[in-house]
Amino acid sequence: MNILVLFYSYEGNTAMVAETIADYYHGDIIRLTPVKEMTSTGFSKYFWGGKQVFMKECPPLEPFNEDYAKYDYVFVGSPVWSWSYAPAIRTLFENNHLAGKKVYFFTTSEGGNKGVEAKAKQLIGRSNQWMGYRDFTNVLKNKELKIKETRDWLQALDLK
Repeated sequence: MNILVLFYSYEGNTAMVAETIADYYHGDIIRLTPVKEMTSTGFSKYFWGGKQVFMKECPPLEPFNEDYAKYDYVFVGSPVWSWSYAPAIRTLFENNHLAGKKVYFFTTSEGGNKGVEAKAKQLIGRSNQWMGYRDFTNVLKNKELKIKETRDWLQALDLK
């Protein structure tokens, strides 16, 4: 079974979960990186990140080449921004970088993930098979616990 993990991470929370998934399955991992990454911190990151979400921006991504045909499952991860996925995830799917795959979606948040699953399912489900969703809260504040929760989720999926 071949697994690919695609993710965007701004502060490292999503990266930690993505790395745990890739390690668990001995899968490949690709970090989605916007050509012009947002550099805001503090309160301004919420303002500028939220603006990108509400304006449905699709920031260009740094190039990456991957033969998606060799993967049985793809895990896609994003932080929650303004009760949605990050704009880099929109770019991934709006620009048809990924199509025809079985996709599990995961997010990291500080607890405000209301509505994300439905939005992601609509976006991802257009050209892929939606397999499921999981949110991980306060990841970097509880690293060991979140690694265990991630592994428990993967074990429960029982992918073969």
